[in-house]
Amino acid sequence: MERKKRFQRFMVINGSQAVSLIGSGLTDFALFFYILKSTMENNAGISQYTILYFFMYIPGIIVAPFIGSLIDRSNKKHVIIGSDSIAALGSLVVMILFNIGMLNRFIVYAVVLVKAVCSAFQAPTFQAGISVLVDKQDYGKAVGLANVGESINKIISPLLGGMLFYSTSLGTIIVIDLICYFIALVLILPCNFGEQGRNKGDDKAEFFRDCKLGFEVILKDKMIVSLLILFIFNNFFISFIEIIVQPLVYILNQQNGMVISNSLALGMVMTCGGVGMMISSIIMGIKGVPENRILSMLTLNAVGGLILMVVIAVKSVFIFAIGTLAYFLTIPIILGANITIWQERIPIQHQGKVFSIRRACVLGITPVSSLLAGWIGDGISGRYESSVLLKKLLDSPDGIYGLMFTVIGMITILISVIFAFNRNLEVSKIEDREVA
Repeated sequence: MERKKRFQRFMVINGSQAVSLIGSGLTDFALFFYILKSTMENNAGISQYTILYFFMYIPGIIVAPFIGSLIDRSNKKHVIIGSDSIAALGSLVVMILFNIGMLNRFIVYAVVLVKAVCSAFQAPTFQAGISVLVDKQDYGKAVGLANVGESINKIISPLLGGMLFYSTSLGTIIVIDLICYFIALVLILPCNFGEQGRNKGDDKAEFFRDCKLGFEVILKDKMIVSLLILFIFNNFFISFIEIIVQPLVYILNQQNGMVISNSLALGMVMTCGGVGMMISSIIMGIKGVPENRILSMLTLNAVGGLILMVVIAVKSVFIFAIGTLAYFLTIPIILGANITIWQERIPIQHQGKVFSIRRACVLGITPVSSLLAGWIGDGISGRYESSVLLKKLLDSPDGIYGLMFTVIGMITILISVIFAFNRNLEVSKIEDREVA
């Protein structure tokens, strides 16, 4: 009976966070499209837009190493409520400034930065809270339900955000976000996380000792090192795609005669990506990770590169949306195969510190690729008029985004082929799970 009550309490809290995520997702989409629209209409250069991604990712990288110990010593319910409240306050500031005509891109940058810091605290706190909310037998089910809430957000927020941006305004979208925040607050306030006391944690010495040990464990396993390098490369180019896909969809929709609004076109494409991830996650949940993990990863990685090249060749928003769905079908399987290998080869007592280092290394490249995407795009567009070669390659200065898409697709396939010949990634080595 007590186990059932604990799980019901988790369901309420999980529901509150799902509602909060959808509200925040709507505002995030609206803020990004607001800057994108301004950038494209004023020919201001995509760098102004890509800076948003820099501010979105950099907080997680900076604060990630310190969050774990802080969460362990804090009341998780208070951390979640505090994070949601500060994020909602940021949205409120945007709404007020928008309504009085004083909103500008620098304020949007600042609000995106604040919301990113809040998210960096909220997400891991909720994940850590699962262990105190439900019985051990229900961990798997609880994690699955938490992931479903996040997937629903990725599907609903872009499409609904695109529709609302076209039919209403940024201010109205933020009002909906604030309503979602208050619903989430009402749901979570009466709930007790059932924490029995928290680690007071130790000190910096232990933190640095763990970091050093984590790096030592990684460097002793050549397969793990090779996988880490592969995923750093992958994340670098995926981040490029994530950034240039939005101005590219905007341009393609204009070229197609705007059958639907630009915001709805972008929302549709992003939602298709969320649908692809959910379908693939469900399939993987039923069938599990492919037995030949390395071959599956590299093959699907190459397939993803091929999809990028095909969809940009067609130059249709609707084909682009279908291609996005197909591309994101590959992502959960690639990530699932990768993390399974790490779980199999890294001793359990070291997994926490090792996985946090892996996450920091892979995500650490994202702000760099965000800025580079903007600088490269603006640089090539600026040289378009004076370059005979560029005029032969591109139909217009904006064609640079399509060219970048094609080049990244080719590089992705090339990386897959190169790593297929990496002796450290031989399939037979999967069975050797001992780390010296």
